[in-house]
Amino acid sequence: MDPDDTADDQTLFSCAICGLSEGDASNLTTQNTLQTNATVGCGHQFCTSCVERELSRRKTFPCPICETVVQRVTLSSTRTLDDVLCEKDTTWRRRILQVYNKVEKDFPTLLEYNNYLEEVEDISECVFFLEKSERNV
Repeated sequence: MDPDDTADDQTLFSCAICGLSEGDASNLTTQNTLQTNATVGCGHQFCTSCVERELSRRKTFPCPICETVVQRVTLSSTRTLDDVLCEKDTTWRRRILQVYNKVEKDFPTLLEYNNYLEEVEDISECVFFLEKSERNV
């Protein structure tokens, strides 16, 4: 896996202003949701605390990553921690399936194919466990 992909995941699931992600233990009590600036096409994430702070100072503010104007009406509904974790799991699963991409007709028997699928699932679970343990460090 490309190290740049991991860096992209970190920015994808973190606040564009303060850099904290929903998975950060220090972040769970005060900034437990991210808002997406999706309506204007930017798509960058902002935690609720940063949005409230910036919008209390002025009616709009520029996205620190791409300079797109952010205002309250352009912010989509919030995502929960479960949503973000599910998206991360899906991203990892897609990456794993790019490497382990055999289909049933690649195997002489259905049993061998099912065993292969079990091995892929075991690999996925290991990746999820390692990713989760890195988040908690």
